[in-house]
Amino acid sequence: MSQPSLPAQVEANCERVVETTLDLLAFDTQNPPRATTEIIEYIETVVTKAGLETERLSAASADHGLVAWFPEQPAPELMFNGHIDTVPFDRDV
Repeated sequence: MSQPSLPAQVEANCERVVETTLDLLAFDTQNPPRATTEIIEYIETVVTKAGLETERLSAASADHGLVAWFPEQPAPELMFNGHIDTVPFDRDV
């Protein structure tokens, strides 16, 4: 039995999610040294193109963060929080 085809827009969105995920995985954000400036710049570009406003956050420890929101919307009721730094991977462990 064959799978039904997805509408063109859904298929395009799926491809975009895969491309964005691969782009994010290409950044070396291992902790240490926790170099996250470049990935923050990438994420900020992506969400700005989607119409969100952004504000960068920076702590004394040189960690960087990004807050993004839809302009002219009521106060947010939902927040997504995630880490952008990674830990080194050792296949032998």
